[in-house]
Amino acid sequence: AAFAWAHCSVKSSGWRPRVADPPTVEVASCQVGPMEVNVACLASEFVGTALLTFTVGCTVVPGTYPGESQNPFAVLGIAAVLTVIVYVFGPVSGAAVNPAVTLACHLTKFGPSRSKAVQYVIVQLLGGALGGLSYWLIFGRAFNLAPGLTIHWAAALTVEFLFTFLLCLVVLNAATRFRGPPNEFYGLAIGFVILAGGYAAGWISGAVFNPAVALGVDLASFGGGFGWCLAYWVAELAGGVAAAFLHKFLRPEEEDRPIPADRTIHKLVCEALGSFFLVLVAVLNLAAYPRPSPAAGLSIAAALLVAIYALGDISGGHFNPAVSLAVLLSCPPDGPRSEFRKNSFGTPTGFAQYIGAQLVGGVGGACIAVILAAKAPVLAPQNWVSVAIAEVVFTFLLCFVVLSVCTSRSSPQNFTGFAVAFAVLVGIVASGNFGGGALNPAVAIGIDVAQAVFSMRFGASLGYTSCELLGAVAAAGAMFLLKPAEFVKSLPS
Repeated sequence: AAFAWAHCSVKSSGWRPRVADPPTVEVASCQVGPMEVNVACLASEFVGTALLTFTVGCTVVPGTYPGESQNPFAVLGIAAVLTVIVYVFGPVSGAAVNPAVTLACHLTKFGPSRSKAVQYVIVQLLGGALGGLSYWLIFGRAFNLAPGLTIHWAAALTVEFLFTFLLCLVVLNAATRFRGPPNEFYGLAIGFVILAGGYAAGWISGAVFNPAVALGVDLASFGGGFGWCLAYWVAELAGGVAAAFLHKFLRPEEEDRPIPADRTIHKLVCEALGSFFLVLVAVLNLAAYPRPSPAAGLSIAAALLVAIYALGDISGGHFNPAVSLAVLLSCPPDGPRSEFRKNSFGTPTGFAQYIGAQLVGGVGGACIAVILAAKAPVLAPQNWVSVAIAEVVFTFLLCFVVLSVCTSRSSPQNFTGFAVAFAVLVGIVASGNFGGGALNPAVAIGIDVAQAVFSMRFGASLGYTSCELLGAVAAAGAMFLLKPAEFVKSLPS
């Protein structure tokens, strides 16, 4: 979270101040000194982490006994409370409420000092312990922190590493950028990481992604065994370190290094990484034990949203060969809509590089997911005619939304990611029941390649890809037909 590290009104807190620390600062219309500010920051981290852990227990514990139904909205509730905490406590302490996030931010140039980070980690762990003991007092029982049934410990730690890495990367890119423009979506983007990873990885590891929460959950179930939190800590803190170093590579300006004139490698890494997590989340939802996740569409849409908000301003946030094709066709290099194309792949050679990066990321995400789940989803439509129509229509919708809200000269800036993610959600919910909902050649080909590893069957993705590219071409044509004002030199007043 840590929004205050970039937009710090509490200058003496030590979290990325823009100017030198003044002797006093104004907080809630009161003049207070450094000691009072420090106490407020630590108290915010303590209370925020305790609330987060308490919510985790209250949403999960009632579905852990035989005969009890699991709450299908548990992940949504946890994501919602994290979003609320970020917006409420962010202006005070930064609302990291997660030692892995604190570590990731500490490793950046303008992050908190070592002493400040240590203080934050201590109060976060204490808050997690209090939250865990609080829900144990309510229910008189708890759930164990451990890998899921039939899951190897290495798979559980891998998903904890991957999604903690994603969480920290979103925080660093959406909330704490010292030289980035201010935004209003940072809290929602952070909360949506929990939606993406919670439904995708909850059945593998419990989807903790937070050492303080891991401690609280493990303490609450102390009678049934204790110790898994230590292994989870290693994976989660490693994810925070990896996110910090990738952030340093992708955004040299945040480290006071010059931005290279040619950012092709940065863009390709972003496209590959976004496609990797999008397909990883899709396959883990479809391969979930004992049955596919009922919220797969919401989880996949959330993965796309956080990838757009974390990486989109570097590469354009395509993560989809069909979207890249629609941009190529509807944004002529010399036309008034050329800016988005130039900021993305630019030339036809760049377009080919984007496609390659997206496919590599998609195949990599699918293969990792299949290894973690020990099974592969089947790309086998019930009826090819129905699937073909659905893939064309909903890929058309997705690409048309991207062209309308991302490449338009009059589009909104803060909520474009939501529009694109909701277009994906519509397509998955509407057509997923009969084999549709891929809407992305990287997803279709990735699943097909992973399926081939298990069953030696390959080829269904070619049909999906053809339909999706046709939808992209139709979306580009619709832009010329329905929005001709976008193609004139200046917009009408």
